[in-house]
Amino acid sequence: MGNRLIDYYNELLSEDNIQDNIVYIESHVGNDLAGNMYYLAREFLLQDKQYIIGIASKGGNVPKNVRLLIDKFGDSRIKLLEVNSVNQVTYLAIARYLFTDVQFNSIYRKRHGQVCVQTWHGTPLKKLGYDFFDDVAWTGAQKKSFIDSDIVLYPNKYTQNNMNKSYRLESYAGRDIILGYPRNSIFFDSKSEHDVRLKERLINKKVFAYMPTWRGNLGNIVDSYEIIKKMLDTIDNALDDGSVMYVNLHRLMREKLDFTRYYRVKPFPDDYETYEFLNCVDCLITDYSSVMIDFLCTRKKIILWMYDKDEYLKRQGMYLDIESLPFAKVKTIEELLYEMGTKKEYDDAKVYKQFCSEDEFDTPRKLYQMIIDLHSNKKGNHLSIENDKKRYLFYGGDLSPSDHTTDFIDWIDAMLEDKSKIISVAYKNIDFIKEPLRIQALDKKVDLISLDYYCNDILFDSNNCEDTKMWPIAYQTQFHGIRFEKVICYINRYDEMLRIFTASNNDVTFVIDERNMEHEEIQKIKSLAYECKASVVNDINSVKYS
Repeated sequence: MGNRLIDYYNELLSEDNIQDNIVYIESHVGNDLAGNMYYLAREFLLQDKQYIIGIASKGGNVPKNVRLLIDKFGDSRIKLLEVNSVNQVTYLAIARYLFTDVQFNSIYRKRHGQVCVQTWHGTPLKKLGYDFFDDVAWTGAQKKSFIDSDIVLYPNKYTQNNMNKSYRLESYAGRDIILGYPRNSIFFDSKSEHDVRLKERLINKKVFAYMPTWRGNLGNIVDSYEIIKKMLDTIDNALDDGSVMYVNLHRLMREKLDFTRYYRVKPFPDDYETYEFLNCVDCLITDYSSVMIDFLCTRKKIILWMYDKDEYLKRQGMYLDIESLPFAKVKTIEELLYEMGTKKEYDDAKVYKQFCSEDEFDTPRKLYQMIIDLHSNKKGNHLSIENDKKRYLFYGGDLSPSDHTTDFIDWIDAMLEDKSKIISVAYKNIDFIKEPLRIQALDKKVDLISLDYYCNDILFDSNNCEDTKMWPIAYQTQFHGIRFEKVICYINRYDEMLRIFTASNNDVTFVIDERNMEHEEIQKIKSLAYECKASVVNDINSVKYS
């Protein structure tokens, strides 16, 4: 993102220009308009003809679900916003209502009066966030969207508990609400189910859907393709004329398959939002995907085809024992065919109550009204995080193996013994791309906060590094809404990131670890501290806390 675009965005934020009728949606980082985001966009369009819906999009393509909305509501109120364009940052700045199911553009800085909503995009069966360390470098940007949000939507307590733990959100959880997922509302629409079956000539057919999870490894796509192709070949030959299977695969897998060679196996039709079509299905076949929890709303049969269970779970891990779920479970194609030919024979009442008791037909309308009421009551911003405990921010560098890192971690562990404090540790995401496991050295009770792309890609540009006005902006972008009693940086080398902390207007202390440091580097740190009125000490234990 260029400097001109950054400057333009900052100029917009300096004006009184938030528009009540502007809605901004960023779904899957601009790659899609997925389930929850689609149904929320549709609800706003249904409620009031004045709303303009801006949808972030990559590559100039019109996502299928955007096309479906345009077909229904016309294109005058739906605007595609190319990621990192003038249009996108304009909508980020002036929209009254903002929605995401992953995260917002890294430039985004929460404004007073904007109402932000984070819905996420599924029930966390598989480990994620800081529990899945392969992705730890990217987790912080996702966490920031939770912190920025006025409403964080969870469909059940299970999801709330696991998301708060995995993203370390417990001390920010004051804005959580438990309400069904907007996308699941379609499963309570029997008229839509009938209309789809009628239009697709499925009234007298038994309809199966196969929706596997993406394995997340481009290197093994050939192996996965061969397994799925064999499965589809076998099923196409085994099904009778009264049955049909629709398949919804990851784009890369879908492009490799030639569906024209099948008689009874078909791709999901493009004329419907995915769940709108799934609503007409009699039986879902999946594996480790949270679509099983959503489809549970229908109380129809679910089959888990887990041919690679041990291998998959060893890499990813799960929050629950998948064997404890009541759904039919198979490992071979022969077992799968048998289950496809039998009725549902398990009791799902317990898991339905656990996961789906909040889901209902009018969830989108209820959420819409909550959002409007939040703005009407002038509560549409969280400029401070309400918490009785005092919060302290620490920065210790890249946690590379050293005596310095050992001392820093011991220091943090000692601080955690004081239950009256919340301990936040800031880290640069780029430090952990190649070595994500370093972050495991910190106790799980630590509140981790990533210093993300905005700092890494913008502030460290040679033209911006000495621009003092950029650092307070960066601090607000990274830490907006969080009040720290004190900021402590324990450092054994000069780091440009120190500038963001000196721009915090908090009580800042640099603790200099002089082991292996050059005199010139020490003086550079002391000069920065003097310039920014930060304290400098040489001994960890000399730092005073209020």
